Amino acid sequence: VRQRLEALREGSATDRIRLAGQLGRRLAEVAGLDSPLAIELAALLTTDAERNQFLSSYLMRLGQLEPTAALALAQQVADQLRATSTTSGLNAFGRVAALGSVFRGWASVDPYAAALAAANQPADVRQAVLSVVADVWAANDLPGALAWGQSLAESGAGTVAIARIAAQWATKDLQGAI
Repeated sequence: VRQRLEALREGSATDRIRLAGQLGRRLAEVAGLDSPLAIELAALLTTDAERNQFLSSYLMRLGQLEPTAALALAQQVADQLRATSTTSGLNAFGRVAALGSVFRGWASVDPYAAALAAANQPADVRQAVLSVVADVWAANDLPGALAWGQSLAESGAGTVAIARIAAQWATKDLQGAI
């Protein structure tokens, strides 16, 4: 972690963003849910792009390793992280981005559990996280994602998610998707 933090001080903006993502993933593996350390490291990063990449990578990796704890963390710290941003508005790392990162990681290792948890999120974020789960699930297991999407269609709960599955299907098999 220290080595990657030092490397962030040099290099191009693109290199610093890439290294910030590596630092976030590594911190999740080494420190786990040590959110004060994650917030402290995020505050040391100099741009919103670096900070966003670090936090996204950190939460995504935690979503793979400890999904329910990562979900609780994302729900708690999003406003705190927004306050540490050097700008306000679109570049700030907010709750939807934090939850999306967790669900992206979670869906990559257990899409069914991630889908169940996403369906139980508050209405203001539900479609966004269902969409993330759909993207990841369809990219990794199209038949499974299609079966899940059909259940969403029957309940009327996931129009955005169904559209994401269809988009993934079309990239893999345009004729089959039609």
